[in-house]
Amino acid sequence: MPKKFALTLLFISGGLMLIERATMLVSQAAGKLYCGADYMQPVEGYIGTMSCGFNSDIYVTIALFSIMFIGMFGFLFGAMRATPEDQQD
Repeated sequence: MPKKFALTLLFISGGLMLIERATMLVSQAAGKLYCGADYMQPVEGYIGTMSCGFNSDIYVTIALFSIMFIGMFGFLFGAMRATPEDQQD
């Protein structure tokens, strides 16, 4: 994985995490995209775990941390390249 792509993943996930922490806009957008008009609609008069999109913040956090770790490992291990002595023809 090229180092520039790995750094891009790191910066995108980090930026989205900051936005998510400050405003909750990312999880709202993901929940509305997934649920559509049913996003956070009351079920039997209550908004809770049975409502569509209730736990979208957890799923967004898991996805952003996964992207961050992929970028971090890509950056760290992407720098390791075989030296000419190690390569066999």
